[in-house]
Amino acid sequence: MTFDGSRQEQVRAEILEHFSPVIRAWSVNGRDVVFVGGFDMGIEIGGFLSIETPAGDRLLVQVRDLRLAVRESVQVEVGANELGAEDTGIRSAQIGVAMRYVEGDAAVLGVLRASGVDRAPTQGFSDGTLELATDAEIGALVTSQLGSSTSLTVGRLSRANIDAQLKAAGFARHTFMCGQ
Repeated sequence: MTFDGSRQEQVRAEILEHFSPVIRAWSVNGRDVVFVGGFDMGIEIGGFLSIETPAGDRLLVQVRDLRLAVRESVQVEVGANELGAEDTGIRSAQIGVAMRYVEGDAAVLGVLRASGVDRAPTQGFSDGTLELATDAEIGALVTSQLGSSTSLTVGRLSRANIDAQLKAAGFARHTFMCGQ
């Protein structure tokens, strides 16, 4: 007996949408974060995420590691009419779906505030929501790191549309930089 293959794939996609992992982040110590996200989020090692904690803080974090995670065989019983198999004599079927998603680790860079990025220690949290950090949020980090020091633009950050800058006050004595 054959079923409508396109309908089976449509049912499988609906199951995946319904059972997809919740995109969340957790931290035990307020310095290191573990998160779960979808492949479609565009998360990269070295990239920046912003996390809204249950306490209302918005953290800026940098991704250190990404891993493929698989939740094997979510079994769902589906009726024959949902499979397009009404005329086959089958009343229902079990469909197994392996769910793949991204797990990762990140370092907390600071708390996003109206005045910039506050590098003060944060507390652990559970069930924070995450999304890719905006260029404005990453720019706030760069600006807060520079402070009132003179800076030298040396290129662009590879993970954002922000100038990479060196802080003049960060150079030790007897430093010579030459270039055009």
